[in-house]
Amino acid sequence: MSMVIRWLGVLVWVIWAGVGVAQEVDDLDKKAIEYSQQGQFELAVQTWEEARSKLAPDSSPRQYMDISVDLAAAYQSLGRLQDALKVLQSAKSVAEKSNDSLGLANVLSQLSNIYLAMDDLGGGYENCQLISNSGKSVRQQNREKADQYLKDAQQLVQQLEDSPSKANLQAELHNQRANLYISQGNYKDALKSYSEGMTSAIDDLLKTQISVNLALVSVDFALSKVDTWKDEEIAQLDFPGKIQDALQQVKALSTTPHWHDEIFGLVGLVRAIWKMGDEPTLSKELLKLRDSKQQLRKAIEDAVKKVESQANDNLLKGVDMQKDKNALAYAKSSLADLQEENCDSISIIADKQQCFSSVIKNIEEVFEYDAKSYPRLLLENKTHEGVSRKWITNADSFVSQEVNMYLSSSANETAETQGCKEICKNYSSPCSATGIPERCKEVCKTLSPPFLRDYQPEVLFRLQWQLGQIYTKQYHQAGPDTKTQKQFLDTAIKAYDRATDYLGWVRRNYRSISKPFGEAVEKFLSEKSDLLLHAARFAKNERNVLLEQEFLNKAIEEVELLNKTELQNYWQDSCVTEKTPKQQESTTPDCQDKVAFLYIFLFDDRVELLLTTASQTGVRTRLIGSFIAEKNSNPEFSRKKVREQAKKFVKAIHNDFRWEKKKYRECKERTKTERTKNEQRPKHLECLQTIHPDFDYVSPAISLYNTFFRATAVEDTLKALNIETLVIVPSDSSLFKVPFSALYDGNKYLAENYAVVVTYSARASLRAITSAMTQNNRVMANGLTSKVPELQEQLSQISMMFPISNILRDSDFSKMNVEKRFNEIQKPPYSIIHFATHGYFDNIPDRIYLDSYDGEIWIDLLECFIEKTTSLNQRPVEMLVLSACNSASSGNDGAILGLAGVGVKAGTLSALGTLWRVEVNATNKLITSFYQSLATHSPARSLQLAQQSLIETFNRKHCKPENQRKDDCEISDPYFWAGFLLIGGPE
Repeated sequence: MSMVIRWLGVLVWVIWAGVGVAQEVDDLDKKAIEYSQQGQFELAVQTWEEARSKLAPDSSPRQYMDISVDLAAAYQSLGRLQDALKVLQSAKSVAEKSNDSLGLANVLSQLSNIYLAMDDLGGGYENCQLISNSGKSVRQQNREKADQYLKDAQQLVQQLEDSPSKANLQAELHNQRANLYISQGNYKDALKSYSEGMTSAIDDLLKTQISVNLALVSVDFALSKVDTWKDEEIAQLDFPGKIQDALQQVKALSTTPHWHDEIFGLVGLVRAIWKMGDEPTLSKELLKLRDSKQQLRKAIEDAVKKVESQANDNLLKGVDMQKDKNALAYAKSSLADLQEENCDSISIIADKQQCFSSVIKNIEEVFEYDAKSYPRLLLENKTHEGVSRKWITNADSFVSQEVNMYLSSSANETAETQGCKEICKNYSSPCSATGIPERCKEVCKTLSPPFLRDYQPEVLFRLQWQLGQIYTKQYHQAGPDTKTQKQFLDTAIKAYDRATDYLGWVRRNYRSISKPFGEAVEKFLSEKSDLLLHAARFAKNERNVLLEQEFLNKAIEEVELLNKTELQNYWQDSCVTEKTPKQQESTTPDCQDKVAFLYIFLFDDRVELLLTTASQTGVRTRLIGSFIAEKNSNPEFSRKKVREQAKKFVKAIHNDFRWEKKKYRECKERTKTERTKNEQRPKHLECLQTIHPDFDYVSPAISLYNTFFRATAVEDTLKALNIETLVIVPSDSSLFKVPFSALYDGNKYLAENYAVVVTYSARASLRAITSAMTQNNRVMANGLTSKVPELQEQLSQISMMFPISNILRDSDFSKMNVEKRFNEIQKPPYSIIHFATHGYFDNIPDRIYLDSYDGEIWIDLLECFIEKTTSLNQRPVEMLVLSACNSASSGNDGAILGLAGVGVKAGTLSALGTLWRVEVNATNKLITSFYQSLATHSPARSLQLAQQSLIETFNRKHCKPENQRKDDCEISDPYFWAGFLLIGGPE
């Protein structure tokens, strides 16, 4: 049975004992259990494989099943999911023949766990074909298989007589059901399932594991609701009580052999507390954790002492059992977290600095003694005297043919296979897998890249990050001594640089990175960019222009990496931003002049803005300046205040309530207002305030404009450089939902002055800001005019402007027809893929789809189709246009990240989508104008002209109803045109 401590991605297992088999198998099974309990999964795998090979499945089916389940669990702990799956499929066949319901339920439970874990690895579509005409990706199928195996196991368990085994298996199934809920973002039902598992569980270890999960999910649930729940609602969740209960459960393991589970249970609870940080909304609840933190510190100290003492005893006794340095490193890292927090509470600066120095020393000792984890295997050498065994401790041995476990080799291995293994080493990065020759792909599938190195880089990353955080605190508390401050700052940056190096190893060597780890990386990158901007300020004060430029450019690199990491976390795909279309050099045009890139950094105490220009090759050449607005000079300049204004702005600008009230038209007709040069608020809004206070989008629009442009030198700099196109790169995901084109200077919207692109990096925006298209460009346009008749006009206009377009309407717009078009070689290839249909974006990527005539086109399938046409035609698709009526109407941050990354995910060089549900008549006008301009302007400029065409209707004849249609008056409002967002694709 299995359970996942989710923050670390460490797998902890309940061991099923084998009985009634040969003594040799019993001894091997017992030894493997001991290895597993102590975190030696490599040795556990080897020993269970040997035990299983000595069993006859027909004569010992239960023993075979139990060992297989344990073996699969150990394989999963090593990240070898395919090996785990093969073992379980064999065990499933044995269980079905034996009519052993309990054994079969156990196997099915573990199969569910494996398929859920495989969900995190993604998968895409098999050969880009619709599977059983379902249009479901491998990821979706894996999740459905996990669900079905879980249901089958639950059905079998219900038929069993009551017993401790049944109770424990029921508890484990509740635990896995909760894990499945979490993968769907359903925290509420996950908590319920974990609670049911706690009620059912009899086994102390299983109860402990579920209790820890319950605590961790309660924290995640609380964090997901900090912006919407009231204090009393969060208090009812009682995550401090759940953490305390879990702590008591874990401490009870101290008298058992399960010290590995004990350590990671404690570490998981520390990380849960650490994850909450200083979230102000949770401040009252965090106060309740004071005693828990002290108990955690004592429990971890005791666990570490016990493990090290046991390792020393084994050494004296000559027992071949290595201590789990990986677990010890995590434990000591958590201790450092708790010690650091104690240092923060010290008021005397000198004592505080001394405390920090002590923590630094402890972390450095972890580096020296524990951080490098060398997986050890037994190698058998057959001699004339029998079989001798020796330990392999050199990680490089893992790529030799003698170690079967990692490379699945045999004594008769061919030279070609050996050569492939060397190639596999060079392409161990998941994002470089496309470089593996066809003849070697099957060989490389058997590798476990994380264990081809002699250390666990994620541990070293965390430790270096801890050092950097402590040095940063010393920097901020160093006082007025500039020299001392600079020394601490330099030391902190060096620690962050080392952490970045280890992070690079993680990304290159791991096929999948857990979402919690990815979120931690986001925090790390934000902190590093903060330090680099501080360093730039020091350089500026010292009038060292070159050094200032270096630090500022590094800060830009970090914010772009931060945004890419957020997209990777959202899509759960480490390679999503790494796509490299073939012949990209012929399709990535040079940058135009008069383009500027605005980087927006939000911190707790300030907002910083970096402005750069672009050269003819698209490479940044000159940093225009660093614009810093400190909190003490204006309280509006902080992360919290900007987020508040952004939230208010977004809520007001697409408030559907306005358009449900006839009074809106009455207000506009009654005031008959034309904006004057000095007017900061259209007068009809004053009328609207009497209807609903949330209608006022102008106040936050002005506030945000002042923050980003007027209060700094940005506005004047843009004017002085005659900038025409502005690419905005936010460092905070909440800003991706802001319709920047509708920011208001009191006279004009931003779209009236600049063509605006919002993207995650400068290079990702290149296609959106460069060169026009011609009528020779091919467009694939798809739409459902039967559901929305007004879309007929949109599709007709596209076909007239691009004569060689392929149009799929209504029944022709089926998934199979779309697939057929993408699988054809086109001359010229498709430049634009256009969908005039309803679509939906959500915080769960698997829920993103576009409607076709016969069902949903899921985002993974769309990605696969576009990759197929790119490969066939040797040219990437330049733009994806989603003129859907509700692209990201759910409005949550996850949905916005989905929209911001749709071009990245789909593999097109740019994308046009909508931030909220858009009105179809306004959409037709905007899209038609957009395509008309594409023949002579860049996509960014084309969108600007289309938006301006709608804005100008405000001034036309004062919107008098007798002179023009009311619709034309209304569409001047940003609600109708500001929701269109032009975004970048893969770099």
